[in-house]
Amino acid sequence: MKKVAFLIMTLGLVFASCQDDDDPCEDLNCFNGGICVDGVCDCPPGYVGTNCQDFNPCDTIVCLNDAPCVFGVCACPPGYSGANCENFDACFDVTCENGGNCVDGSCDCPPNYTGENCENQTTPLTLTINAIQVTQFPLLNENGEPWDLDSNPDIFPAISKDEIVLYSAPNAIENAQAGGTFSWIPAQSITLSTFQDIHEFVLFEGDPNGESAEMGRVFFAPYTSENDFPDILEFNADSIGFKLQVEYTW
Repeated sequence: MKKVAFLIMTLGLVFASCQDDDDPCEDLNCFNGGICVDGVCDCPPGYVGTNCQDFNPCDTIVCLNDAPCVFGVCACPPGYSGANCENFDACFDVTCENGGNCVDGSCDCPPNYTGENCENQTTPLTLTINAIQVTQFPLLNENGEPWDLDSNPDIFPAISKDEIVLYSAPNAIENAQAGGTFSWIPAQSITLSTFQDIHEFVLFEGDPNGESAEMGRVFFAPYTSENDFPDILEFNADSIGFKLQVEYTW
């Protein structure tokens, strides 16, 4: 009876030993180059699933800064760049005006502008008028008659402020024809320090050193805080048109 029991126990151990020798990967197929390890498919990069049957191009892609992976490529949010959206451009939403350049998220403004976005002009110290040009004048006087009965008018300009004459042309352009342009270059440049104030441009007909008649006048400000420092200032009013060639100092 003991021999029978011993035989049964021996057979049981042999059977258990056979069960322990079963291969957990025997019935598991790993596709696309996957390798079974302890009954689980170890998939190559880009493949997922129980049998590595599915291709996922984003499987090994790590996108930073909350960027999603789309078809294996990181879709970076605004301001970020790089394969993994690891780079941030501090200037991406900074707009620098008037020729300013963004450096590390801040505007580096040209010498004549200030402000967070270089939006404000720096007021110059002086404004200098180097040349004057008349582009338009009235053909008839206040009585509706020609300025000169025998020829076209002789014209010359003057610039003043608060009734103080800052410049009066020493010579007149004789027989000025309508539609033409007529220029004067002052012997000494006209430097203005109160250039934001209202000035007067007066055009005369006649001789600067003799009898003359006013053809018209224009009130103007040589400089405003929004004119972007033009080299040529142009004004038109009351049938008078003129230009000033200017320069600025800071």
